[in-house]
Amino acid sequence: LIWWRDRAKAGGVSNVEAGLKVYADLIARYLRDDLAVVRLQVAQALVNTGFKLHSLQRDQEAVAAYQRLLQVCGTDADPKIRSQCVRARVGLARAYGKLGQPQQQIEIYRFLLALPKKELVIETHASLRAELIRLEPARTVVQKLLKWYHQKP
Repeated sequence: LIWWRDRAKAGGVSNVEAGLKVYADLIARYLRDDLAVVRLQVAQALVNTGFKLHSLQRDQEAVAAYQRLLQVCGTDADPKIRSQCVRARVGLARAYGKLGQPQQQIEIYRFLLALPKKELVIETHASLRAELIRLEPARTVVQKLLKWYHQKP
């Protein structure tokens, strides 16, 4: 599995399609493996595929990669796989934004911000909150801030 991942990374910028093909082969072969360590490699390959497609402005394909990971591993108990699912959701939200689907983007940001603090690094939490505030109508933001303020001890 490491060989596959290293082969995909070795493709570099000039050989993106070859890297995507290597990831696709890895995913097809090991997607539903029983071992968590193998599923982790596949999860990383799907996230990397989504990121690479997003950087190429192939956001519809990126959405498909992220959704595939979430369908197969979205409820996985392994913390490392859950971490990859968080990364996939962040990428999915950003891809939806590029595709002009802000409502789906907002829903994912809300889901991510509701996760326990340990599952979302503080920098990501802050940037997602800022992005959510930018996307939501001003009235909704003010209402949420007032609600949050009144819930503080």
